Amino acid sequence: QQQAIGTFTRMTSLQPKSPLGFLGLTEAQLAADDAGAALRSARRAIEVAPGNLIAQQLAVGAALRARQPAQALEIAREVQKQRPAQAVGFVLEGDVEIAQKHWDAAAAALRKALDKADAGPAPQRLHEVLRAAGRTADADALASRWVKDHPADTAFLFYLGDVALLQGDLALAEQQYRAVLAVQPEHALSLNNVAWLMVKRKQPGALAYAERAVRAAPNNPALLD
Repeated sequence: QQQAIGTFTRMTSLQPKSPLGFLGLTEAQLAADDAGAALRSARRAIEVAPGNLIAQQLAVGAALRARQPAQALEIAREVQKQRPAQAVGFVLEGDVEIAQKHWDAAAAALRKALDKADAGPAPQRLHEVLRAAGRTADADALASRWVKDHPADTAFLFYLGDVALLQGDLALAEQQYRAVLAVQPEHALSLNNVAWLMVKRKQPGALAYAERAVRAAPNNPALLD
């Protein structure tokens, strides 16, 4: 880590007007658990390349790890101003509020992200927030509505499978992973999970799913087992 920090520091001195050295330095400092220094490096990257989304995302993460939520929120809102039609700034704001367990504020930010064309991880995050706040009925309603309106969102369907699995509802988990496969038949992790669940539920035919998973993602130890 220290060698990486030294190398990226050298990059910043050789190319002080490029964000690349500062971005690498930020990541190296985060790996070395020096969040304060990482935040300074990320802010420097933003100074030399205003609007660089990677720098802004790293800065939010570094600020949260440095226990500077006000700075993180400031950066998230700057992203919103620069990218008003995109979800990313509102997702970042949601992450800041989640880190502080401000569930209502997090939900408000994430609902704004849902209205954007590229909602990304917003539905998963909002579902998590509602569950964390004890609003299970609202979380279930969100899931039903989102799946109905976005039936091809395999990331959200897979997430719902993971939630059901954590809750011990194996039948529902299998149903969600099969919903992923209905959209994306060679989704390796869903194939693997369906195979595992079929074994757990003593259903025949699991081996075929496991073999399809390995064909879809060869040499992956998590699937080969």
